[in-house]
Amino acid sequence: MLDPVVFGTFSLHLHKRRLLREDQPLLLGARAFDVLAALVQHAGELVSKDQLFEWVWPGRVVEENNLQVHVSTLRKLLGAELIATVPGRGYRFTGVVQAPLALNSAFAAAATTQSDAQTHTAASRSIAVLPFANMNGQAEQEYFSDGIAEDVISHLTRSPWLFVVARNSSFTYRHSNASAAQISKELQVHYVVTGSVRRLQDANGEQRVRVSAELLDGLRNETLWAQRFDSPITDLFSLQAQIAAQIVSAIEPVALRREEQRALQTPSCAASPAQVKHWDLLMQARWHFWRSTREHLQTSQELLQQSLQEQPGSSASSALLAFVHMSRVWAGWAPDPRATLQE
Repeated sequence: MLDPVVFGTFSLHLHKRRLLREDQPLLLGARAFDVLAALVQHAGELVSKDQLFEWVWPGRVVEENNLQVHVSTLRKLLGAELIATVPGRGYRFTGVVQAPLALNSAFAAAATTQSDAQTHTAASRSIAVLPFANMNGQAEQEYFSDGIAEDVISHLTRSPWLFVVARNSSFTYRHSNASAAQISKELQVHYVVTGSVRRLQDANGEQRVRVSAELLDGLRNETLWAQRFDSPITDLFSLQAQIAAQIVSAIEPVALRREEQRALQTPSCAASPAQVKHWDLLMQARWHFWRSTREHLQTSQELLQQSLQEQPGSSASSALLAFVHMSRVWAGWAPDPRATLQE
C-alpha cells in the first residue's frame, strides 16, 4: 500500500509513524498506531483478533483487554463509525481509503519540507534495509531472502527511535554494486543493513538455512555489527520471523548505542557519567516496556525512576514513564488507578 494512506481528513504515514488530521499531527501511542495500520492496510476486510495479536504483539501473550483499549482509543480519535466490530471474530476498517497525493517516499517528503537541522536529526536516526542476497542463485528461492529482509523492515518500523526507508525505495538496490556510502547518500540515511541467505544440506541430509546480516554506518562507510545465523529448515515462514526477530534485536540496540555515543561526543553535549548511566537505564527500561507484562512494566518503572535521578527532567524518560503508568491503568494492574493517572 502506498504511503501515506489517506481516508477522510486523516492521513496515515506508515513509515514516519505519524497520523495527521488536516495536516496537524495527532498524539497516538505506538500500539494503537500498529493496530490502526493493520486495519487500514486491510480496509474493508475482516481482521481477526488473532491476526492483530500476531501483527502488533508478535510472540507475546497479551490479554484481549489490551486490544480493546487501543480500539476504543482509535474510535475516540477517528470516530466510532470507522472501525466496526464483528462480534466474536474481530474488526473491520470501514473508511474509504484514497490514493495519496504524492508518490514520493515519506522520508524524501520529510527531507524536503523540514529545516536543515530537522533533516539532519532525522537522517542521523534513519536506516535502510537492502534486499538480502539469494546465495543459491535460484530465482524461485528469492522469496525467502526477500521475506527475511521485509520482516526486518517491519520490525524496525515499530521503533519510535528510528526512521525506516520504505521497502520500495531500498529494494531498488537489489543488484546494485553501489557502496554503502553511496546508498546512504542517495537514500538520505545513516545506517544500511545488508545480508545474504543460503540453503544448505548437512551430512545427515537435513535442510538448513544460513543467513548473514551486517549493519553499516553509511556516513563513515564502516561495519558496526555482523552476525551469521545457521538453523534447520522445519517451517520456512516461522524461520523467517525467528531470524528477522534475532537480527532486529541485535541491530536496534547497536544503532541506538552508536547514536548515543555520537550525541555524547558532540561539543554541545558533554559525556558526563550521569548522562551515560541515564541512557543505559533508559534503554533497559524501554526493552522491558515493550514486553508488556505486569513484571516487565514494574521493572521498566523502577529503571525510569533511576534514570530520572541521573538526569532530572529528561523528556525521554518522563514520556516513557507516562506510558508505563497509562499501560498499568489500561491493563488493570494499577493498585490505585486515579493516583496513577494523576502521576
